[in-house]
Amino acid sequence: MRRPYDTREKETDEVGAAFATEFLLRYLDGWNAHAPDRLLDLCHQDIWWEDPTIPGGLAVGKASAREWLEGFFAAFSELRFDFLQEGPDSCATSLGGRILVAPWTCEGRWTGTLRPTGLSPNGRCFRTTGVDLYSFKEGRLTHVRTITDTLDVLEQLGVVPSRDGRLLKGIAVLQRLAGTVRRPSALRKRTK
Repeated sequence: MRRPYDTREKETDEVGAAFATEFLLRYLDGWNAHAPDRLLDLCHQDIWWEDPTIPGGLAVGKASAREWLEGFFAAFSELRFDFLQEGPDSCATSLGGRILVAPWTCEGRWTGTLRPTGLSPNGRCFRTTGVDLYSFKEGRLTHVRTITDTLDVLEQLGVVPSRDGRLLKGIAVLQRLAGTVRRPSALRKRTK
């Protein structure tokens, strides 16, 4: 179940510069230490965590978030996050001051089974960028939405064919051929 990123439906904290800097440094530390406990200590009990790498795209509550984080850290060793530009000072808040926006980079190596798919690791590395949107209540993270290009990461890991590769071009040719073969019979059905 997805919902729009809307803080109007619940009361959220205004995000000040000092709070944002402290939060972002602790959050980054939790990711780079591969420490679910550190990350979850920053979260409200009813956290909504939206990320395209979460099965179904959403983890609701700390238990669900923990399960995803543990699986993610087990699958990707050498995982390293950093701020896209000049540390936490490069991050911003929304005009209303209730959403913290943080651009980041991430790189890692696929060394463990990817849950829940069961895909086996191949040792390949990836590098990607993204943006996180954070909302807070009572000083705790209540909602995070990650925006990143997972298709690019899957290509780098060899899970899906490259968008400019021969395999995908071959699939496109076959798809067009199949459409050409089906089209005359579909036209005959409509004229009867």
